[in-house]
Amino acid sequence: MLRSIISNESYIFLAVFAALALVALIYLLSPKVSTLVEDITTRGAELRERVHEMFARHDYSPDNRTVLVIGCVDTALEHHRALWLLKDAKLYGSAFAFLRLMFDALVRALWLDKVACTEQIEEVTRDEFYWPEMRKMLNQIKRAYFGPPPDAQQQADKEKVEFAKAVDQLFESFKDAWPSMNSYTHSGALQIARRFSFDEVRPNYTEGETVQVLNFANRALMTFTGLLLDSLGAEREMRELRTLFMQYCEEFNERLKRLAQAE
Repeated sequence: MLRSIISNESYIFLAVFAALALVALIYLLSPKVSTLVEDITTRGAELRERVHEMFARHDYSPDNRTVLVIGCVDTALEHHRALWLLKDAKLYGSAFAFLRLMFDALVRALWLDKVACTEQIEEVTRDEFYWPEMRKMLNQIKRAYFGPPPDAQQQADKEKVEFAKAVDQLFESFKDAWPSMNSYTHSGALQIARRFSFDEVRPNYTEGETVQVLNFANRALMTFTGLLLDSLGAEREMRELRTLFMQYCEEFNERLKRLAQAE
């Protein structure tokens, strides 16, 4: 009887030990969301300062178009910093709302740089311009910076076709994210739903969602300011930013992919 009890207890101990070992293994193999939030936060702050330095290195023409473009970029950088400060203060609803403000300022900078005509520029300076809807602006920006899609004769050039596909995917991702940004900024369903934890009025913003917002903000900032630096003839800074972007992707792409799979 005693031997049987010992045997049973040993079995239970081994079963519990195995279960705990499995939990530990899953924990070790899964991405650490808290660490990922901290790492992307740190890298994003560094990127923002580097981008600010790149734009501050140059003297710019005092014409209205350039003033508006640089003003929009500086506003976007401030909104990016505000998002970080709000996140650090655990004011996640307000932090998420600032993503739209940052993104909108960057899109306007690109649109003013290459799409707007002189008359539209003048209307913007007087706050009398009615901005196109976001999808239209993104389509116009894509064409202005990257040209038309490959025609029938160019379809044989696989490199051009693949590049065009990558550009399309990038801009489609921006378009797809726009409704969610609006929902967070304008107290829509996404924002309201995260004001509750079950039946209690207590904010419920997950770390995974925070990672997504921070990562999107960083990628949009690098992508759009890179296009502007290239357009403004700042070739050295554009190459520098491209290197930073590649380093960012190498550091985070795999970790973000594992997080997405885990969710």
